Amino acid sequence: MRFAAALLAVILFAPAAWGGWWDGFAAPPAGQGINGEVRVLHVHNGDLFAGGSFNDAGGVAAWFVARWDSTAWHDLDTGADNRVDALCSHDGDLIAGGRFTEVGGTDVEYVASWDGLQWSAVGLPASWSWEHVLSLAEHDGDLYAGGSGYVVRWDGLVWSPVTGTGFAGDVFALATYGGELYAGGVFSSITNPGGGAVAAANIARWDGIEWSAVGSGTDATVYALQPHGDDLVAGGVFSSPGDLVAGWNGVSWYAPGGGLDGAFVIALDDWSGRLVAGGDFTGSGGTLMTRIGLLDGGDWAPLGDGVNDMVRAVAGLGGAVFAGGGFGYAGGVPSQHVGRWDDPSVGVGDSPPAAGAVTLLPPFPNPANPRVTIPVRVDAPTHLKVAIYDLHGRLIRCLWDDVSATGTIDLVWNGETAGGGMAPSGSYLARAVTSTGSSATLISVVK
Repeated sequence: MRFAAALLAVILFAPAAWGGWWDGFAAPPAGQGINGEVRVLHVHNGDLFAGGSFNDAGGVAAWFVARWDSTAWHDLDTGADNRVDALCSHDGDLIAGGRFTEVGGTDVEYVASWDGLQWSAVGLPASWSWEHVLSLAEHDGDLYAGGSGYVVRWDGLVWSPVTGTGFAGDVFALATYGGELYAGGVFSSITNPGGGAVAAANIARWDGIEWSAVGSGTDATVYALQPHGDDLVAGGVFSSPGDLVAGWNGVSWYAPGGGLDGAFVIALDDWSGRLVAGGDFTGSGGTLMTRIGLLDGGDWAPLGDGVNDMVRAVAGLGGAVFAGGGFGYAGGVPSQHVGRWDDPSVGVGDSPPAAGAVTLLPPFPNPANPRVTIPVRVDAPTHLKVAIYDLHGRLIRCLWDDVSATGTIDLVWNGETAGGGMAPSGSYLARAVTSTGSSATLISVVK
């Protein structure tokens, strides 16, 4: 009890930027990571999803898209047949966009929906007449996609353009702010659906009827847009209205934390009230940073020693920041194309846990031979599912799929598969899921 209280005190009063890069992001060996560039990271239903140019994640065959559930990487069926550049959540599903025309054996046109079990096309392939997808966002209940020369909207029935013919820009970022949709990229004007070009320097906003400029815009490409506090922050290669980052408060632009020094910012995410930036930059004024940094209370701070090559994607999840890109080391730790920075002070006291939160306690004995007891704790009556999976995400056996009372239940897995056979020696994942969260732990079976 005294140890737990001391640990809580350390967490509660830890400085904001205390933390470290995690050695062991991937399945063993540590640092295995992902075998190609990660271009996008997105949190969906409590898990982290990665998209990019790869076919292996933590030793698991995962073509261009993968899922991390806090313990191991998993494929999404057979994945895609080409690069995934954008991910977002819409109507309860994960939406992927990119250069692919097939996912999970299903023919699509550059955009597809994953419901947790299978892929499906978003509309008929014949309904898509635009090029590959560069950006995605949910806005006002609809799905929006952006790319080279277009922004389009899916209302659940049909795709329709929200830019007119003659628009020749690239839209790299879409985001909702202040009840409007913002588009960032490289363009000097944007065309309304009914015609008529609107002068807008690399960023524009859509009110549902027409496009308009966002102040004086930026003097070069916008790669990322992220709501942060009461403002919208843009990242890119521009030097005005801020160096690499600029904040829009609804009326005017400013330079968050004085801006950043370097080549570009290509990724932004809000993390428990802090702003994480990734790209290729060296710091802010006298504060040194290596390609990733944190804006906290108006000042920029490094995340340790950063990473050794470009950061293309960032995502905050609980007490961790995840980074993806072209790097091989994070904080000097082998971390191939994906890394994790842990900060135990984040999330403490932010909000009470949602009713029905679930925690898997350490299984015992572990390694198992083959019988193992898995304690599962829930904080309120809820529907609970607990199952065993292999490290490719295939279901081995379901242990519980029913309502559970408050408290801890001990579930026993005797090594049997769903078909009645015995699982071979190896590593397995126990995963517990409720409507408000999930928890997972690894189990080794040694016979």
